[in-house]
Amino acid sequence: MNRIIAIVSCKGGVGKTFASLNIGLALHKFGENVTVVDADVTASNLGLQLGLYSFPATLQDVISGQKTIHEAIFTTEQGLRIIPSSISLDKIDANIEGLAQILKDIEGTIIIDSPPGLGIDVMSVLDACDQVLAIG
Repeated sequence: MNRIIAIVSCKGGVGKTFASLNIGLALHKFGENVTVVDADVTASNLGLQLGLYSFPATLQDVISGQKTIHEAIFTTEQGLRIIPSSISLDKIDANIEGLAQILKDIEGTIIIDSPPGLGIDVMSVLDACDQVLAIG
């Protein structure tokens, strides 16, 4: 069973990624089984905030069916589990409409770093989550 928390805002640059990482890391330090997901497939920042630029698998690889969700989980030096999005321009057309289905097999708390705005990708994030934290 899992709990999915979306970090959202209509604006970019307000700290969604920063909040997602820090909430995820705090929960991890308290012993929670937590995974942070970068759902911004057009302007991914989660890996960049951690100083990481390439990954063996990304959310886009899962969406396209090339990898499983468990293959896309990357564990940071601090022990935080993340599912990054690719920063490659050839993967920005990924459609995250089935995000809820993709995340269903992950145990524990999932924190979704949402893209900005109210587009279809954000609606998919909202459909997938149990709780929302809006940042202004």
